[in-house]
Amino acid sequence: MAAVLFAEKDYKGAQAKYANAIRQYPEQSGASSRVGFGLSCYKLGQIDRAKAAFQRALDMDPENVEAMVSTAVLDLASLDHSSGELASRTEKAIKLMSMANLIDHSNAMVQNHLANHYFWKWTQASGTVSVTQGSNIIVAKNLPLDPGERIRIGTQFETTVVDDADEDDDENDNNEISKYKIQDAWVEESTTALKVWKKDYDRVIALAKGAYTSTQVDSMRAESLFFL
Repeated sequence: MAAVLFAEKDYKGAQAKYANAIRQYPEQSGASSRVGFGLSCYKLGQIDRAKAAFQRALDMDPENVEAMVSTAVLDLASLDHSSGELASRTEKAIKLMSMANLIDHSNAMVQNHLANHYFWKWTQASGTVSVTQGSNIIVAKNLPLDPGERIRIGTQFETTVVDDADEDDDENDNNEISKYKIQDAWVEESTTALKVWKKDYDRVIALAKGAYTSTQVDSMRAESLFFL
């Protein structure tokens, strides 16, 4: 009955039914009732109660995907971007969502959230680059790059790889070293061994495709198509 009331958007009624079931049958009602109660609380704007309910569901069933996703989504939504704990709290929420995806590969909400995360996330590459002031040629060490690939050099400089600049360079016979032409010239002082960050678009596409095929909900499919 509680699930029916929730589907009918009677969140207050659903909350009361879930609460009654939990009160009368604290063990038998299980984690799913806590998730239902938490979702009802969320819909009523009772965020702290919702978080507590989802956490209780996870205490009862650590692999409850709905509780994992709901907890992660609320944690991400409540992040303070001026806090020094932003990175660690974001990583914790994404790890929880990634665990949910491992348990249930057919959860479109999880996959879309993860696709969104990796769409914006810069991932540090293994190699480094050297740059020359005023030049749009970079020298990469142990760092294969593809034309059209978006990269970030250092902490702020973002650009696109245009082409491989090694083709006409007969002097370079070191397989660890490669030269690439980038779209924008480096304007700061010449520097060596700079770290490079890349976007993991292959992962984004795989997650978005998985989400699209896992649901028939138009809004979720539209979100998946955005990444594709």
